[in-house]
Amino acid sequence: MNYPAPPLAETSMPFEGFKMVVRESMRDMPAYNEAVLADKDLVDIYAFLQSLPGRRPAKDIAILSD
Repeated sequence: MNYPAPPLAETSMPFEGFKMVVRESMRDMPAYNEAVLADKDLVDIYAFLQSLPGRRPAKDIAILSD
């Protein structure tokens, strides 16, 4: 079953919560254990996601405001 994806940019989810979602997977995404995705890489992914700008309002997206 598919569920709506949570916003990943500017999330207030702490790293430990993010790690738990990746390691244990509660939905359709497969779980990634440390043998597949090292904690160091997970920290880098989290930092990258935190650096992304948040969602923009639809009115600010040109293709959606035509």
